[in-house]
Amino acid sequence: RGSTFFEEPAKSSSELLTNKKAHPIRHLLCAILSTVLFFVTGIVAVFYAMKALYCERNGYYEQALIHSNRSLSWSMATFVIALFIYLTIGLFIVISKTHHY
Repeated sequence: RGSTFFEEPAKSSSELLTNKKAHPIRHLLCAILSTVLFFVTGIVAVFYAMKALYCERNGYYEQALIHSNRSLSWSMATFVIALFIYLTIGLFIVISKTHHY
């Protein structure tokens, strides 16, 4: 008797996305929030999020996933940069208020 299991040829993630017509996660809201926190890198996140939406609507699912991941990466980088900048500013404000001669 033969085996009841059969092996399908290994497919890359892009082939699975294209075959199943899977939609990438949209990170537009996260990108807009990051733009509010720190404009310089946030606008790049919005740019990639819009490209992801455009590619998804036109059926370029692999490219949409790539742009969506880039948007999320820029958003996370923006959150880290904004956190560092705002904590540094807050620290300077606290230090300047405590040093009264």
